[in-house]
This record gives sequence, structure tokens and C-alpha cells, in this order.
Amino acid sequence: MSYGDENYNPYSSPAEIREDRYQEWGGGATRPDEVTPTLVRYVEVRNLAWEIFKKNWGNCIVGILVFFLVAVAFGFVLERIVPAPAVANNNMTLDTEDGVVIGGHMDLTPAYKQYTDPKAIVRGIITALFSAWLWTGFFRFFGGIARGEHADYALLFSGGNVFLKAALYVVLVFMVVGLPFWLICVGILYSSGSVGTVAGAGLIMVGLLNILQGIVQALFLPGYWMIADRGTEAKDAFRLSWNCTKENAGTIVGLGLWTFLVCILGVLALGVGLIVAIPYIYMLGVVFCMLCTGERFGEKDEVV
Repeated sequence: MSYGDENYNPYSSPAEIREDRYQEWGGGATRPDEVTPTLVRYVEVRNLAWEIFKKNWGNCIVGILVFFLVAVAFGFVLERIVPAPAVANNNMTLDTEDGVVIGGHMDLTPAYKQYTDPKAIVRGIITALFSAWLWTGFFRFFGGIARGEHADYALLFSGGNVFLKAALYVVLVFMVVGLPFWLICVGILYSSGSVGTVAGAGLIMVGLLNILQGIVQALFLPGYWMIADRGTEAKDAFRLSWNCTKENAGTIVGLGLWTFLVCILGVLALGVGLIVAIPYIYMLGVVFCMLCTGERFGEKDEVV
């Protein structure tokens, strides 16, 4: 049995969550709160995602376009309701000696104020809640394609039945991961703005922290998949996601580097390559979530 076979899919459509649809398959989940943490190879995820994408590239591209259009429309409406704060203008002061620039200082106070602007915080909360709904549909749509199901675009808008669980999970991940990083970044910007620092050092530190935050948050990506697919409770999804990814940290870093390379290649292809690169990258994430939670895609030797 391999990808695309008639009996390939052991699950029913994830659009409707029912207790009776969880079936044991190769050690896979039998209940919403039961998964099989699996060590996943970076090459396995990369190649399998590509094989699935090649056979479904049209649906993947259309699905991503719909996803982005909905996100853009939401951003347009949000801008009318809660306008974004003005872009921070970090004042740069150059230090010179005998007419030669030897250094400089950057006032990061504007960036600090933008980071803590009440409008920015409100926009972040609204965006997070909307994303909880939107990403649930995204996972169901791409997960269905990965399982060999007929592409159902209605799945992109099917996240309502687990919205509260997804929203609670977003809050939980933010409190454990996002909030500490946010407080550290605010502290750096505040101290840099009041004391002064070598030009750009504070911003570089904040940028590196945001990259690190992205890596840490990737450890909890499977939780979104479990909520979308199984209706797992938020606290269980958090715990199970950590169990599934703590042994796959190297794979996550490898996939992150591969994603960066794919994006660069897409840009070098006059930007047109991004039309292919972005859907493939999204499929990459979904396949990783499915594999590390114990789902199988045929025999291992069939994945080339």
C-alpha cells in the first residue's frame, strides 16, 4: 500500500470530528489524546512532501492562494477597525573623528514604544484568534491531500467546530513561549533606548531572538495538527506535541534550513518560483506533523 492507493486513507475526512472515526493503523492514534511519538528523518519528510506535492501541485497552489486571499482580506478589515501604529523611526547618531565615521548610536526608544503600543497588542490578539480558525482549516485541507483524499476547498473554512480549542492552544503556546521572548525583546529595546548602544546591536539581538522563538514554537506545531484532525484538547495537544518533537529537534532545524534554501531559490527564479516554493513548504510542515505523531504513508522503502 502506498500513497494514492484506493485504500490508502485510514481516516475519514477531518472536516467532521467524530469519536468513532479514530482507527488504529500501524500504531497510530486511536483517541484524540493518543498519538505515537515517532523519530523522523529530515530526508524522509523532505522527499515525501515533494512526492505528495508533485501529484497535487495544482490543488496545493490554489489552496495557498485562497488561504492568502482570506488573510489579506482579514488584514484589510483589521486595518479599518484597529489601524496599525506608525512605523518606528529609530534615530541614528554617527560618531566621527576628524571627519571619519568611527561608530554610532541608535535610539531604540521608538521601537520600544511600538512594541508596547496598545493598538499593536490589540491587533496581535485579534490576529491570533483569527489565525486559530484559519490554520485549523489549512491543516485539514493539506492533511487531506497528504492522505490521498479528494481536495475539498470547504475544509479551508471548517475550523469553527474546534475554534475554542485552537484559540486556547494559541494562548497556551504564547504564554509558555511567546511571552518570555516578548518580555526579553521589550527589555532590550528599552535599555538600548535609554542607555544607548552600538548602532544596530539591540535590533540584531531582537532579530536573533525572534528566529530562536520561531524554532522553539515549531516544537509545538504538531499540536495545531492534532486539534484540527482529532479535536484534541489544548492542554493535551501541548503535552503530546512536546513528546513528539523533543527527539526531532535536529529534524526541525534541518527543515528550517531547507525551507530557507527553497525560498531563496524561489526568489532567484524571478519570484515566480515562490508560487511553487510556498505551497511545497507548507506541505513540508504538514507532513512533518503527521509523521512525528505516528501516521504512516505506506512502506518506508516506497518513499524515495
